[in-house]
Amino acid sequence: LLKILLDEFKEDPAAHNLVFDVSLPERAPIHATRSEILRGLSNVLDNAVRKCNEKWGEKIGGVISVNLEARTDEWNLVIADNGPGISPEIEDQIFESFHSAGKTAGKWGSSGHGLGLSIAARVFGVHGGGIEFLRKPPLEGAAFRITLPKARSQNGEE
Repeated sequence: LLKILLDEFKEDPAAHNLVFDVSLPERAPIHATRSEILRGLSNVLDNAVRKCNEKWGEKIGGVISVNLEARTDEWNLVIADNGPGISPEIEDQIFESFHSAGKTAGKWGSSGHGLGLSIAARVFGVHGGGIEFLRKPPLEGAAFRITLPKARSQNGEE
């Protein structure tokens, strides 16, 4: 699911100068509503693309890192970019509805309305996970850690 979404973002004209550094396991099963998880992930990735473009424009240098790792009972996904980052003054508000850190155009052509990260937080939360802003990002811009519980079979195995 994440591989398909990343392929879609890589093909977007807004991402033509961006490098995607991706590390994913072959499989990462979760129990989730596909459309909701896609929306949450898409919102976070769309922000990364927009912010990289805000900083880098037509220049080469924008990077989006996507790293998914297995933990004991959950999946740990870190999405990071080397865009302008998030100013400390608004860090505590980024998951609130109608809060926007900028007005750059998004994947669907309009500027942000401040709903993307709040929707992502709701989506991941109702699926038993969450999203957090990483104050020490692996790249120079913004980074988010998304956690979702691993799917378990009826006999308790992954």
